[in-house]
Amino acid sequence: MDGRHFMVTDSAQTAAALLRLAGLDPSAYNLAEVRHGHGEPKRYDDAETIRIRNGDKFVTVRQCAQVA
Repeated sequence: MDGRHFMVTDSAQTAAALLRLAGLDPSAYNLAEVRHGHGEPKRYDDAETIRIRNGDKFVTVRQCAQVA
């Protein structure tokens, strides 16, 4: 996730659980999976269960950012 490696013991996790694993607040961030050859990353809802496979790549997307 975001270039860092994480290990999970259960291959089925919610998007919110994965964001918390990375130390991020699910109310402020979304999770997206980078899928090569598919264009835009696939975004997941917080409650959506994701089946994780070895080598999957995820990025976080900030929901809202203040502009100075």
